[in-house]
Amino acid sequence: MRIKRNSNKNKVLAIIVAAIFLLGASYVGYAYTSGTGPWRQSTSPQSSENNRSKSSSTDQDTTPEEGNPQNPESKGPNKTPQQFEEESKPAADNSTLSGVINYKTVSDDALSLRVTIDQKLDSGSCILTLTRKSDGKSVQKTVKILSNPSSSTCKGFDVPTSELGKGTWNIEIAIKSNDSTGTIKGNVAI
Repeated sequence: MRIKRNSNKNKVLAIIVAAIFLLGASYVGYAYTSGTGPWRQSTSPQSSENNRSKSSSTDQDTTPEEGNPQNPESKGPNKTPQQFEEESKPAADNSTLSGVINYKTVSDDALSLRVTIDQKLDSGSCILTLTRKSDGKSVQKTVKILSNPSSSTCKGFDVPTSELGKGTWNIEIAIKSNDSTGTIKGNVAI
C-alpha cells in the first residue's frame, strides 16, 4: 500500500510542478507578446543618464524659468524628456485611423475579410465598399468595431460571392469612431 501512496504523492507533485511551469510559461508568453516585463521598450542609455543627472540636481541649480513647464525652453526637472516629446502629436494626427487587411479569402461561396485597426477603439463602424474594376459594380457592407487589448478589429466581413461575381475587386474599408476616421485599401480576385 505504501508504494501506491508514494506514487499518488508523486503524481500530485508532478501535476503541481507542471501547473506552475505552465503558468510561468503563459506569463512569459504574454509578457513577450504584449511588450511588457523584460521585453518592454526602454529609453536609450544616454537619455537615461541625462534624466538621472537632471533629477539629481537640486532646486538651487535651476532658475525659475527652467522649472516653468509653460516655457518651451525649459530645461528643469519639470521638462518633458525629449524622447517623449515626439509622441505628442497635434489633434489632427490623432483623428486618423489606420490598419491592415490581415485575412482575405474566398471559401464556402463567400469572400471573407478580416481587418486589424492599429488604434484601440471602444466603438464605431467599418464600412466595406467593394468595387469591380471591369465595370464599376459596387457592393457595400457595414459592421461594428470590436475592441482588443491594444488594438481594434472590424467584426468581420463575409460577403456572398453571388452578390459579387467574378473579377478583380478593389477593397476600401472606411473606419469611423467618434471624430476619428481612416481608410484601409486593398484588392482581391474572385
